[in-house]
Amino acid sequence: MKIEHLYLKAFGAFSERRLDFTGGPDFHVIYGPNEAGKSTTLRALIGLLFGIEERTADDFVHSKPNLRIGAALATADAGRLAIMRRKGASKPCSRWTRSVARNRPAAGRGHADPAVGRSR
Repeated sequence: MKIEHLYLKAFGAFSERRLDFTGGPDFHVIYGPNEAGKSTTLRALIGLLFGIEERTADDFVHSKPNLRIGAALATADAGRLAIMRRKGASKPCSRWTRSVARNRPAAGRGHADPAVGRSR
């Protein structure tokens, strides 16, 4: 599985921030000056994969219930998966298909955020 896009909808100091990892090499380095958000981006990636920590310090701009991290993933069988994780104990992760790009939620998956999984 490969991350194509990381979407920091509401996490740490970020609002509606998209990182694009498509094209180029399969290895990416995130760099920047101090306080640019490198560590926050790493915590967001960990939160996306394993869940946002219960006592996260990344709620200083957005309240805990409003924290959101999304991603578009390429699967080994050339498929795509768009996910959005929210802070919470009940159903914290949602999955959508390509229908997200057409602003329609995937069947049986609830309301989809149209920004996640959108092709540029």
